[in-house]
Parts: sequence; C-alpha cells; structure tokens
Amino acid sequence: PFFCWFQLYQHRSMDASFRRPYGIMLLGYNTSCWWWEVVVCLQKFLFIVIEAVPFSAVQECFLIVCVSLAAMLCHVTWRPFDHRWFDLLIRLEIKHLLVLLCSAFLCMISLQNWLLPETTVILMASLQGIYVLTLLLSFGHLKLLSTETSSLKHWKKGCLKRFLKFLLAYKRWYNDS
Repeated sequence: PFFCWFQLYQHRSMDASFRRPYGIMLLGYNTSCWWWEVVVCLQKFLFIVIEAVPFSAVQECFLIVCVSLAAMLCHVTWRPFDHRWFDLLIRLEIKHLLVLLCSAFLCMISLQNWLLPETTVILMASLQGIYVLTLLLSFGHLKLLSTETSSLKHWKKGCLKRFLKFLLAYKRWYNDS
C-alpha cells in the first residue's frame, strides 16, 4: 500500500506517462480521491494480516467486522467514486461492504453458538443471493434507463455504442495531458 500511495502522490497531476501504467488505479474515482486505491489496498492488507496472525476464530471475526465497519465509514464519508451511471459504483460498493460486514458479524454470532450452523449457512447464502440479485437489478435498471426500446438487439447495439464512447473518452482523457 505504501508503494501505491507513493506512486500516486508523486504523479497526482496525472501526466500521460503516468496514465498508461497506473491508469487502472484511477478509473472510476473522483479526481480529488486519487489516493483511494491505497485505502482499498490497505483494507486488503489488513484482511491478510488478520488471517495470518494466529488469533482465535472469534477474534478474527471481530477484527474483520471492525475493518469492514471502518471501510464502510470511510467510503460513506469520502464518497470516492465518480457519479457516472447514476452513482452505480457508489451504491454497489456500499452494498458490497454491507454484505461483508453482515457476513463477518454472522460468523462471529455463530462462533458464540448463538445460532445453529445450519441457520448461519442459510442466512449467509441468502445474504449473498440478495447481493447478486441487487447486482443484476442494478445493471438491469441501467439497461432500462439507457435504452428507449426493450428489444435485446437494440440494447446490445446501445451497449456497444456506449462502450466505444467510453473508449474514445478514455483515449481523449489519456491524450489530453
């Protein structure tokens, strides 16, 4: 995470020589949140440390809940994603962090023997299913908002046009500096 932050900090002016190797770390974020990918790397690093250090299972779940809650609070506070596609990235990231938080919390409750293991499995599977359904509905909602006809052929053509527009916009953004 420190190396990523150092590279992003040195090149926060987003010159063309920096965009090619590191542009993927910046796509989707507000320009004022050039450092957010470092926060994501730090969160992943903390999850790896929690798993690598020999804690008890309850302590691991508690630490994962704490990291997940901190990540959610940071995300809600700074709102790092840009507002393309009706704030899709913002909404999906909040839902993702909520599922992560609830899953870790359910594990912690289950390890305390407050829930039967079968109940925990059903609740976690339901939680993951609801998240996947939310993802599908989010993209379906975008489809309905972005197309004027319900024909699949027109929808595919519209997706291709939007993708090509995105590529052209990215190329212009890359070449502007």
